[in-house]
Amino acid sequence: MRARTINSICGTVLCLMAVGIAGCPVELLNLLLPPQAAPVVPTCDDTTGRTFTAEGFATITVFCGGIDSFSGIKLSDQREVIDSEFRSGLGLLVADGVVTDLTLNPSGINDNGQVVGSFGLPQRVPPSREMWTLDHPGVWENGVRTQLSAFSGGENGQALAINNASTVVGWAVDRPPVLRTAIPGVQFADFAPRIPSMWRRVDDQWQISKLDGAPEELKAIAINEREQVLLRGIYGFETSSFLWEAGVVTELPTLGGDWTAAHDINDAGQVVGQTTNGQSRVDPINDPATAHIPVWRAFLWQDGEITDLGTFGGQSSTAIAINNLGHVIGRADTPEFRFFTEFAALPIQRPFLWQDGVMVDLNDLVSPDAGITITNVLDINNVGQILAQARFLETDESAIVLVDLPD
Repeated sequence: MRARTINSICGTVLCLMAVGIAGCPVELLNLLLPPQAAPVVPTCDDTTGRTFTAEGFATITVFCGGIDSFSGIKLSDQREVIDSEFRSGLGLLVADGVVTDLTLNPSGINDNGQVVGSFGLPQRVPPSREMWTLDHPGVWENGVRTQLSAFSGGENGQALAINNASTVVGWAVDRPPVLRTAIPGVQFADFAPRIPSMWRRVDDQWQISKLDGAPEELKAIAINEREQVLLRGIYGFETSSFLWEAGVVTELPTLGGDWTAAHDINDAGQVVGQTTNGQSRVDPINDPATAHIPVWRAFLWQDGEITDLGTFGGQSSTAIAINNLGHVIGRADTPEFRFFTEFAALPIQRPFLWQDGVMVDLNDLVSPDAGITITNVLDINNVGQILAQARFLETDESAIVLVDLPD
């Protein structure tokens, strides 16, 4: 583990790490514009960032650097950020101006600075002596990585989320993998079924338990402060999603299709994600009758009722995260398409903020003088700050931005 202190020009400010095109970490410095400064279109030289504030608009903190990976990015209420290094598979924690190398691949963070994830360890797969690198669940806290306990007979698994009470959820197995021969000379690893799991710390020891009543082959992906847990299918299109609470499992509905993929839950038990509605996408190039690509719609589920959050006039949308204020972030199609070749086209999407039945383009909250376009949303915290991806209008470079929503 290494810690690297970043000096701020304008006091202690948040610095974020981005992964450069070559896959190397880039330390980014937050440069605060003077309050009365004239609007300046940001430029990016991989070493500086800036905060842009315009009255009536969101405050945008721009962190420069070429970005090619967003795996595992999460934002806590304390403005702490975790991200995975693209090449190493490990991660970084950014807090109070310090970038710290983690010793695991992070998946979740709570407001106490505890990070959960997984790390690889070599393990022999019987009956041969061949060594495989398998995921093991772990917790990182105050510079120390702790491997979470496992079920008897199994070792591998993943920790995917943690709440502020230090309750961890993920999955684990109860037996080791076994090598089997499918055809002569060809072997494959027969893995045990994934078991949705929960870890609690008792007397400084992490104890594992199964989520009673939860189907196997699901992963527990999110947990709120009420210990309501989101479960999602682990294979294929992750077609099934469930809500688990104290042994009661509720399957989340669709909007008329076959598949539902939940993404996040807040403390009120509101769930967001994407689900199919039984329709097929209209393709501007291929015959829609032969495309058979389902339409996915962003949804909000609460107390048994599912709501279609809509689009920007296009066909599909997805909800990424929800906070305790009821803010939902995601992406939604517009009616326009981007044509790559005469045989390929994709709908143009816009990042959205949804609340109380109203969907707005996140870019409408950004002053045009900021000189950026937000292209993707990554996470939102309970303070109303959004972690997003943006590009500079003049240079088309990518950057990470922190969006403080206007009052």
